Amino acid sequence: MPVLYITGPSTGNTLELTELSVIESYIAHKYGFLSDNSCEDNQILVFNSSTQALFDKFVTMVIRAPEVLRAQMKEHFILTQIGHWAKYHERALQVNGANGLYLGDGKKDKGVTQAELKLATVSDVMIKLSGDKFISQDKTPAILKVCERVEAGMHC
Repeated sequence: MPVLYITGPSTGNTLELTELSVIESYIAHKYGFLSDNSCEDNQILVFNSSTQALFDKFVTMVIRAPEVLRAQMKEHFILTQIGHWAKYHERALQVNGANGLYLGDGKKDKGVTQAELKLATVSDVMIKLSGDKFISQDKTPAILKVCERVEAGMHC
């Protein structure tokens, strides 16, 4: 289990942060990968959580599957999970103008958030698994725009 030790600002005591989502949120907040208001923070965390859930299902269904079932479970995962996830995220990114961000335009706001970083990382895995079956320039240009923005290091 990952552990991050931090010093509490009001007490000076050492705190142990032990859950991945808690550690990610702490780091995102500390280094500016969340917004300045709780409403937007929760939107970012929803998208981040959805992408983490897809990756967690991949690990549970495919990676941890018995060797004799792994190929079958991989195909089942590809056919039942990636497409739904891609449609949901593509739609949300299109609503924001397909600019490579879930929220804002990247000019007057902070730009890349925790959610875009997670999407870019997990999208790469999903493309390696499924090819261009669900994630491609034709089907999901907004998702690929996020990947381009993150890879280019804009506002990171």
